[in-house]
Amino acid sequence: MNRVGRLGALGLLVAASAASGGCIIGTWPTPEETPNSLVDVSNRGKAPTGNEACNDVDDDGDGSVDEGCPCEDVARGCVGIGASGCGFGVQWCADGVWQECSDIGPPYSPVHTPRIDVVSVSPDPVVRGDTPAVVIVAEPTARCRGIAVPSLLVTLASSVPVMRVHGVAKDNGKDADDEAADGAYSASLPNPFGPGVEAQTLTIQVEGIIDNRQVMAASQVPLEVQ
Repeated sequence: MNRVGRLGALGLLVAASAASGGCIIGTWPTPEETPNSLVDVSNRGKAPTGNEACNDVDDDGDGSVDEGCPCEDVARGCVGIGASGCGFGVQWCADGVWQECSDIGPPYSPVHTPRIDVVSVSPDPVVRGDTPAVVIVAEPTARCRGIAVPSLLVTLASSVPVMRVHGVAKDNGKDADDEAADGAYSASLPNPFGPGVEAQTLTIQVEGIIDNRQVMAASQVPLEVQ
């Protein structure tokens, strides 16, 4: 069984809300629904933000959790980069505020360049009309092994008409992802391409915050007319 078959049942189903005025999903205008804490509402649908939100999540994907946030514990474990590469360290609570990961020691592992790889898109091609959801599987790579990327923002876009559908891909054992920590992030997006939409090439963009930087990857899939 290929990876898409194994992961096809995973992911978050993002339901597009009904367009106003009785418009058909797949024709302009198509509403965008983005239930994603990564997306700044002042810049909706354009770029995720990686600011720490004091939520016990490593929002900026750097190995330190909630740095700069209030704390009461003395210390906890973290992942960071030392003189000999990636290693395990200590995140100290100093003056009631969590600090960056420090005191990094062995065992060491290589430092990676943050990236996102689009592993698969299914179905390929996407067919206009009443068809299955579009499942996107992506793999983010953080700078150190052991750093967990909270989530990825997935966008499926067309040029005729110009429209976008957003979804959130996670690898946390929730939202129907029953294979947590396998490194594969899956999102299932509704197929909004109804009658009247032209055959064309669709663009899939996956983005996330890794090491406090916005990292992107793109892929393409054809949209065919039945």
